[in-house]
Amino acid sequence: MTAAIFYVLLGLFLLGKLLRTLRFGDTVSWLVPLGLLLGTNLFYYTFREAGMSHVYSFFLFSLLIYSSHHKWETKKLVWDVISAITLVIIILIRPTNAMAIFIPLLWGVDPKNVMGRVKSFATDFRWMLIFVVATLIIFLPQLLYWKATTGSYVFYSYGSEGFRYWNSPKMLHVLFSPQNGWLVYSPLAIVGLFGIGFMIRYKKTGWLLPTVLLTLATYVFGSWWAWWFGGAFGHRCYVDYLPLLAVPSAVTVSRVMSASKAIKRLTATVFFIAVFVNIRMSDIYHGMWDGPDWGWLNYLEKLANVFYL
Repeated sequence: MTAAIFYVLLGLFLLGKLLRTLRFGDTVSWLVPLGLLLGTNLFYYTFREAGMSHVYSFFLFSLLIYSSHHKWETKKLVWDVISAITLVIIILIRPTNAMAIFIPLLWGVDPKNVMGRVKSFATDFRWMLIFVVATLIIFLPQLLYWKATTGSYVFYSYGSEGFRYWNSPKMLHVLFSPQNGWLVYSPLAIVGLFGIGFMIRYKKTGWLLPTVLLTLATYVFGSWWAWWFGGAFGHRCYVDYLPLLAVPSAVTVSRVMSASKAIKRLTATVFFIAVFVNIRMSDIYHGMWDGPDWGWLNYLEKLANVFYL
């Protein structure tokens, strides 16, 4: 529990520091990380199920985003080292998170310059060398452990479980189902999605990465045989990817802060209600809210409990 709190605070600190670097201002730079913690299931996986991998991956994604930004801005060796090693650890902890390679590849790139960035990244031999060496060193203990315990250097521990829905991914279920749907149980995540929309609408650089990576992640999650990732409060896999919403959320919050007083008051009210619901839901969650018999009526019953009804 102490480790979870330490790493989530460190991840939130990096996101706030990044937002200040991007000139979003102090208020936005602390309000967005606070919203990510209190208004999504990051709260639950920090304070209730700290033994799961997600909060630690949240920190690593935050560090990868922070270091990728500085990698392209400064071209310094230290950021190549940090970003490459961080990506390797992300993959070791949860192999499907290899999708995070898009973070150093696409961070801050304009869609018009994608091919140029891909070429620059592919020919960045210094970064590639660091990544390969880090992979060999960091993965070695895991490979030796597998060899000692299973007789094989690479072992798939999920048995017959796999991605049976590749051809018909349950993407809408992943997002909106009462059975652990991401946006159902992490209400403030939608602030970041609105921000992506604003960035696309007003042609702000930086929307491509969260759009591509969140879409790909949703496809992968929806392809797993248990797309709801049972035994979870909300869709737990998105906890890892929440740092991608920091900048888009900051865009939304900045627009609200420049709006009329009525809009500000309405938004503040919605914010506090969403936070209250998320924290109360996290508190009353004791067991699996999923399975063939779990539907909207069950969810509404829990929502009534949130308001002590």
